Amino acid sequence: MAFYLMTFNPKKWLGTREDFLDELNSFKEGNSLIISWSIQAFKDAGPNDMCFFLVQGTNKRGIYGRGVFTSEAFVDEKWDGSGKPEHYVNVKVLNYEDYGKPFIPIEELYSIAPDYDWTPRNSGRKMEMSIGQAINQKMRMLGLI
Repeated sequence: MAFYLMTFNPKKWLGTREDFLDELNSFKEGNSLIISWSIQAFKDAGPNDMCFFLVQGTNKRGIYGRGVFTSEAFVDEKWDGSGKPEHYVNVKVLNYEDYGKPFIPIEELYSIAPDYDWTPRNSGRKMEMSIGQAINQKMRMLGLI
């Protein structure tokens, strides 16, 4: 098992995926949610790898959820409608909070791993095992796991 950081900027991404909010609401009502998410480090990614969802580009940056990969990486059209190819994995959402307050704010992430790049340009970067385990531990302490 490996850990990945899946990032997105709500101002850029959600404007193109209005249905995503409906999917999240359905998830919060107790329905399962599997979504496709772009991934940069696709070569090693596979089922049962874990990921954390990091919101960027807002004043409420941080970890808003976690998930588990349910597929190998595959190629599809890029999410922005450009028609370019992009690598994706299917992710089963395990925890998710809307954009009001992150489970783990960006400031706490820097205290967990001060030298890690918490503002990457691309989604789906593989994390060091120790960083992924530390985030999991923090989520366990918050009663989310």
